[in-house]
Amino acid sequence: MKVCNPTYDKVAQELAAYRGTWLQVFHHRWQVSLWMEAFLVPLFLVWRVGGLMLVGMACFKFGLFSARASIKTYAALMASAACMGVPLILLGVHYIFQSGWRFEYAKFSGEQYNYWGSILVSFGWVGAIMLLFKQAWGRRLMRPLAAVGQMALTNYLMHTLICTTLFYGYGLGWFGYVDRVGQIGIVLVIWAFQLLVSPVWLHCFRFGPAEWLWRGLTYRQFPALRRRAEMAPAL
Repeated sequence: MKVCNPTYDKVAQELAAYRGTWLQVFHHRWQVSLWMEAFLVPLFLVWRVGGLMLVGMACFKFGLFSARASIKTYAALMASAACMGVPLILLGVHYIFQSGWRFEYAKFSGEQYNYWGSILVSFGWVGAIMLLFKQAWGRRLMRPLAAVGQMALTNYLMHTLICTTLFYGYGLGWFGYVDRVGQIGIVLVIWAFQLLVSPVWLHCFRFGPAEWLWRGLTYRQFPALRRRAEMAPAL
């Protein structure tokens, strides 16, 4: 089996780019972004995301996301994720390893295992969360997660700001120095931070800052941002 690892020079070039100045990072990133937006988005993401949006709209209409379906339905979703989705994804990973991570295979036919398996796993998470919402204690437990969802755009942009500051050269320059265990730790810290901050923000304000700006630009009228004391939800 021939493993298609990048050459030493290629690795060194990428490390130097991401540990460099903002302009060096930009010069490296714009080429990747151009490939994604000119090739990956129209040929892959539009169809996948668009199709999943239609599936999500149908699930919302039938009450799947409102905890109105039966316990058996949500349990079946979790079972399908565990018995079919996860094994399918692991099988795909196995075959990609067997191919030596060859790009032509890994990004096309080899990705089909994850493509379909991830949908089943997503429905499994839906089942687990909706089962929690059927319980009063579960709804209380999910309030911070709901607040993060209400500020999805703000939190998404926050991910970018935090991680580029940590890893890129114009920030702390950790790119290439943090192992996988350390990366998982950083992810958990960011999650914990957003789960704590989002409910506090929404206790004082009606929208996240990015959501407020987006809504104002969309409707050409900026709504009131600060929440009145009598309207503030309990934390």
